[in-house]
Amino acid sequence: MKKISRFAIILICVLTINIISLNWSTNNQTVYATTIANSRYMSLISDRIDLYGGNVMIVEDNGTVTALGYGNDHGELDVNQWKDIVAISTGGNSTVGLKKDGTVVATGDNSEGQCNVSDWTDIVQVQTSYDNTVGLKKDGTVVFAGSNSYGQCNVSDWTDIVQVANAGHYTIGLKRDGTVIGTGKKDLQFGTFSIGNWKNIVQISSDGEYIVGLKENGTVVGTGKNAYSYGQLGIDEWTDIVGIEIGSKRTIGLKKDGTLIATNIQYEEPLDLRQYVNIVAVGPVCSWSYVFAIKSDGTVITNIDDKNIKNGLSGIKINSLNATLLTNDALKNKTLESFNAAYNEIEKLPNETIKEYLLAQLKTTGIVKVTTISLNKTTGSLIVGGTDTLIKSIAPLDATYRDVIWASSDNNIATVDNIGKVTAVSKGSATITVTTVDGRKLAKCNYTVTNFDSTVVIPPVVTKIDLTKVSNGSVMIGDKVFELSYANDPKNNNEITSIIISGGLIYIKDFLGNWIDNITGKIVESSTIKI
Repeated sequence: MKKISRFAIILICVLTINIISLNWSTNNQTVYATTIANSRYMSLISDRIDLYGGNVMIVEDNGTVTALGYGNDHGELDVNQWKDIVAISTGGNSTVGLKKDGTVVATGDNSEGQCNVSDWTDIVQVQTSYDNTVGLKKDGTVVFAGSNSYGQCNVSDWTDIVQVANAGHYTIGLKRDGTVIGTGKKDLQFGTFSIGNWKNIVQISSDGEYIVGLKENGTVVGTGKNAYSYGQLGIDEWTDIVGIEIGSKRTIGLKKDGTLIATNIQYEEPLDLRQYVNIVAVGPVCSWSYVFAIKSDGTVITNIDDKNIKNGLSGIKINSLNATLLTNDALKNKTLESFNAAYNEIEKLPNETIKEYLLAQLKTTGIVKVTTISLNKTTGSLIVGGTDTLIKSIAPLDATYRDVIWASSDNNIATVDNIGKVTAVSKGSATITVTTVDGRKLAKCNYTVTNFDSTVVIPPVVTKIDLTKVSNGSVMIGDKVFELSYANDPKNNNEITSIIISGGLIYIKDFLGNWIDNITGKIVESSTIKI
């Protein structure tokens, strides 16, 4: 049995039930939800190692399970054919594995029905003991299989659960609001467990004789009996704790500086923690002497003296460590920067099991990533002074971050503003690009800018306007209609004889041969309009 805590797999997968993105009513609750994610920042990694007795189970990056040990009387080590596993739990004579699709497999002793989990779905955490198995679903409810002799499996009415701890004769649940509930045996030998008043808890752990809870401020609380005077609950002065793990006679705390702290370091078998540095997750604790942990380089470290197990661990490295850490950051912070950092690191993973699983958990941030961007044209032409507006299209339509950056390859030729309006400055060629902030997706349009050529005749469709009847008129050139407004002599039937375009403006020639600016209505010199 995994001595329960394992930071539960809810770091990543239980966030599917929105422990971060809850629309809670107060800012404090929102901050608290973030703390829950932060305190379990290595759960998916630490849940990949478990031990019971002399057996150690390790989930490899490829989703297979390596079993090290000697006791296989009930087939508890028969995990060689398992695939797509993301978390493991072993207890007594049985082993259960959580698959990336939320289903569960089991092997070993099934005398109490503890392996009857084949129909479970949408599971995000599993915990097995010697005679029962508990599963946390992504909707915050809990399912069970096996013995219920002490009422330890009376969990069918539980809701809003974000972590479970299976201690055999009782089950503990951490609720989304930071309180803790429990069911099952309360043996008077160890005293009544006082968890009803706990608040602001972000992680729980239990070993059957006592329960500890990590608070959002980095302190730890405990209840139960300091069995055999080992002082498992000597945790009152602990601070800066980000993870907890317990054995039957010792409590281990992971500090935010990557070191470990423990109760009863000098009792019976001294526990030397000096080798435990740069730790990112503390794994299972065997009784009072053996501690497993994962270092920041992905290697597994332990003080166990069994050569078979030590040799087996020496060749194992959790290469998905960095991707998992970054995924947690994205789940915690829910920013574009953290999302892209995790996404890019996950995409580098060679193995599809963990890769697909982390991508699926990344989606629970609610962030929809930009996949493509395009423009309404890829080429264009303008006369100096002319303008054009490019229209962007971003896919998918529900992408969360749709901000873009417009740029010109040569602002001396053409400029572009922050809405895609292009202005021709001088003769030449320039490329206008638009780049998404999310994912750096790019689209471009190549523009050719020319000067006005007076030798080019642009015949208007409308060539006459009766100025005695209208003070404003319009003329169509090509497929564009231009409005004309200018001073006129109502006594004369002025006839438009010529129209030219220069610098984006329209000039008309009246029957007297004067060039008139259609905006001001004033006569202009022909040299002004570069005829």
